[in-house]
Amino acid sequence: MYKQILFPHDLSEASEAVIPHVLAMAKQSQANVTVLYAEEFLVSPAMGLYNPPAPEILDKIETDIRDYANQRLKEIQQQFQSAGISCQLVVRRGHPGALIVEQGAGQDLIMMGSRGLGTISSVLLGSVSNYVLHHAPCPVLVVPHRES
Repeated sequence: MYKQILFPHDLSEASEAVIPHVLAMAKQSQANVTVLYAEEFLVSPAMGLYNPPAPEILDKIETDIRDYANQRLKEIQQQFQSAGISCQLVVRRGHPGALIVEQGAGQDLIMMGSRGLGTISSVLLGSVSNYVLHHAPCPVLVVPHRES
């Protein structure tokens, strides 16, 4: 039924908690998995109101995050491939919700984590999983994450 699964991963504990579920679903369905990492811009327009770090410091931070992300994504890909599951990595820059929805075209299922924010936090901070649930072109399975 599900032959193409999109697994957005943001390097969080919530995303890590989804891995066993994606592995099980992909194995059961003999599905291919696409792991999507959405790089977000570190500098927002609001930072202009404050004293932003020097550009070289921001570049270093982004490089370190990108290096860590690439390393972790390759480890995840190896984990899927070791289980006999075809896995490709996609790294794109932009708003995570919009990128997930866009990448979801042609997929049979999106499996993603949720940070488990309360109602007020979700309203104030926004929720990528909520955005995806309401805009995705395919079914979405959200695995809730509760911090212990």
